[in-house]
Amino acid sequence: PPESAICKKITRGELVGDEDLFPIIAEHIKTNKDLILDGFPRTIGQAKWLVANYADKFNIKIIFLNITEETMIAHIQKRIREGGNRSDDNDTAAVQKRIAAFKSTTMPAIMWLAQQPNVTFFDIKLPTDDIDINFVYIMKQLG
Repeated sequence: PPESAICKKITRGELVGDEDLFPIIAEHIKTNKDLILDGFPRTIGQAKWLVANYADKFNIKIIFLNITEETMIAHIQKRIREGGNRSDDNDTAAVQKRIAAFKSTTMPAIMWLAQQPNVTFFDIKLPTDDIDINFVYIMKQLG
């Protein structure tokens, strides 16, 4: 089947618009008792939407895996070496666009969420690149 407009945006390293994203997220929240949203929220608007609509209904926990840009790139390169299937990982411009969007758009949302009294925020600086060690470390941090 042809790629959806949302998939094409993601492949180009672009963020999906709130008008497309909010109904998808709302549906998943409605149909799941416990839910992990990986990579959401990514913008201040999304963070505010999540808190405004759900903080009084659910215990919102944000887990920020605080890593360097070098580590981000190393993870992408590892995914490529291991046969990952994200086509935009091989596109240096798309990777740089994703990193730039993270810095300019996602970091302000993360900083805003960290200040919200009705959100439990975990800022976890990973000690190593070893997945097993990091998993144990994250679980200890989450208590």
